[in-house]
Amino acid sequence: MKDDNASASETENAVGDASHLRLSAEDQLALAEMILNPPAPSLSLIRAAQRYRAMFGLDGPPMHHPSRSDS
Repeated sequence: MKDDNASASETENAVGDASHLRLSAEDQLALAEMILNPPAPSLSLIRAAQRYRAMFGLDGPPMHHPSRSDS
């Protein structure tokens, strides 16, 4: 039984290690910048979201590409 407990502990450690991501300071800043200032959605992403909303009957504000003025 001792081997079973050791094996379970090793598995827990491996899973715990896999759930943590270690980033350099530079990568942390880059990630924070992308979260705080995400890029505009591409036209293909906007169209996919519109198809998804239409397919599932979801209401919501219309999505527009920032470089287009459909007014």
